[in-house]
Parts: sequence; structure tokens; C-alpha cells
Amino acid sequence: MKNHVFLAMFCVLGLVGAYAHAGELINGDFETGLSPWVFGIKAPEAVASVQLVPTGGVIGSSCVYANITTTAGINWDVGVVQDEITVMSGKVYKAYIFLKADRARQVSLEVKRSPSIDGGAWEGIANADFNVTTDWAEYSMIVVPKKNYPDTAFIGVYMAQEIGEVWVDGVRLVTKTEVNVDIKPGSFPNHINLKSKGVISLAVLTTEEFDATAIDPLSVRFGAGKAAECHEKGHIKDVDGDGDLDMCLHFKIADAGIQAGDTEAKLRGEAVVNGERIPIGGTDSIKIVGGKPAPSMNPKRKLTNTWGSIKSGH
Repeated sequence: MKNHVFLAMFCVLGLVGAYAHAGELINGDFETGLSPWVFGIKAPEAVASVQLVPTGGVIGSSCVYANITTTAGINWDVGVVQDEITVMSGKVYKAYIFLKADRARQVSLEVKRSPSIDGGAWEGIANADFNVTTDWAEYSMIVVPKKNYPDTAFIGVYMAQEIGEVWVDGVRLVTKTEVNVDIKPGSFPNHINLKSKGVISLAVLTTEEFDATAIDPLSVRFGAGKAAECHEKGHIKDVDGDGDLDMCLHFKIADAGIQAGDTEAKLRGEAVVNGERIPIGGTDSIKIVGGKPAPSMNPKRKLTNTWGSIKSGH
């Protein structure tokens, strides 16, 4: 195993030989033991116990438990890492993780390039600091590589910002699925009047590769303003007459952040496929009429999830 510098400095608690490929992680729910994760503590700066526990998890039963008793305040002094993953330029990924702690605190999630695999320098790809509470919650971050990292990246969960207990479960790295978005179905060009106080209708079309009815309507955001579905639900019907059911959504024009000169608008969200949430996105053309946009009234809503009563934190 090609352990990077982070791991070489650590007291390694779990060492295994299977690896993630194609941007997907292996055993992120820790239900099959430690493989291929590595637990690490940088001594003497940090003192901690990090272990796999068979109960208390939120996805299945097992989860990672860490008890940090001494720290210099540097997050990566205690971590859980999966090495040799692949992320590629031109793709958008979303990393998900479930976390809880014995008290309110921060936990970091990072995707980086390791220099020990093929030389070169450390390269940050994506990172986020999450404000974790005493309840299990799901957190996420977007990963957009600027170049290719074939088996040369790693994902790490770091928790040595302060002393205390942390639980980790359900770590995933998922490639965004491009979907077929049709703004104002049945019309072309897709005129949008920025002076209007009304709504924009759009449909996400079902194809052979993607079932649009799997979209979580509450997760969807439209335009630069990240407008939420104004009815807080989707409408399922066959929009394009091909016999498949599509997802129809509606957004307030004033919330979408569309401006004069824009020629396209993007939709982002999540779908639930085989019990797992996957990021989705799509774009369609627009033609602006009516001058300046109306002021945004977009409420800030958190995304939801489908795992019972667990709340998402982003």
C-alpha cells in the first residue's frame, strides 16, 4: 500500500489492501470491517483512541468512534483516510458523511492529492469544515477537480481541532448525474420575462439511463439564485409523450437569480436511487425579455434526506 505522508507520520491503527476506483469509495458505512480505511493519530501532538465499533451507526450498525484526549488544535492530527481514489477533471462529485459528537464542534472533510504516490507536491482538491452537533446528521460538499487524479487522491475525515468524542458513518463520494432539463416544456425559445412575478415551469425528463421520478423535489435548486421548488413538491406526469413519467417543477422567477444577458439556466439537486442519494444537474437554454430581474425573495432552505428522521446539515 502506498501510504502518503500523512499516514507515514501517524500511528496506523487499521491497514488494509483494497482501494476505491472511479471516484467511488469502498465500505463507507464500515459494515465490512476497516478495509480500505486507515485510522491515524499524529503523536505526540495528539492523543486519541480511534476504533471501529459494532453498534451505534446510522447506516447499518457499525461506525467509527474517536475519543481525542490531547490535541494541539490541528485538525489532521487525528483522522480516518481512504487512499488511492480517483477523481477526474470535467466531472462534478459530491461527498457525503454522517457525523455526531459529544458536544458541538467542528469536523473537517478533505479530498487531496498525495505526493507519496507518484511524487510531486500536496494538492488540495476540496475541503469543508462542518459544525457537528450531538445528533447524527448528514453533511456534504461539492468536489470539482481541476485536473485528473487517477488513483492519486485520498479522502480524509479530520477531527483533532479540539478534544472530545466523534462518531463517523456513511462516507460516500458520488459522481453527479447529468439529467435532461426542459425549461417551459412545449415552447422554444424558452422566454423568461424578468419583470414577471410569476413562476418558471420546467421538467426533468426520464430517459433510459435515468428515472426522473427518483428526484427529491425539496433538494432541487434552480438558477444562480438557487430557487427552491415553490410548491415544495414535484408533479409527476408524461411531459414529452414518450410513455415515461417525468418530474415537473416550478420556481419563482424572482428567486432564480436570472439576469439580462443570461442564455442558460442550471438546475441542481439530488435523486434517491437504490436507497442512496446521488447528485444530479442539468442545463437548458433561455431567452431573456423584460429588462431587469425582480428582487430575489428566495428563502434559504436546507436539503432533506431519506433516512428516517435524520436531519441534513450543509
